[in-house]
Amino acid sequence: MSNHDQLHRYLFENHAILGELVTISNTYNRFWKTTTTRPRCA
Repeated sequence: MSNHDQLHRYLFENHAILGELVTISNTYNRFWKTTTTRPRCA
């Protein structure tokens, strides 16, 4: 798995389909290392 944030944009030519795939592993890990708030379980 990648260790850094990524943004991949894609387009299917000749079709009305486009999108983005975002990976925010680095940001997510950095956030949880610096915050004192933990997620609550419902």
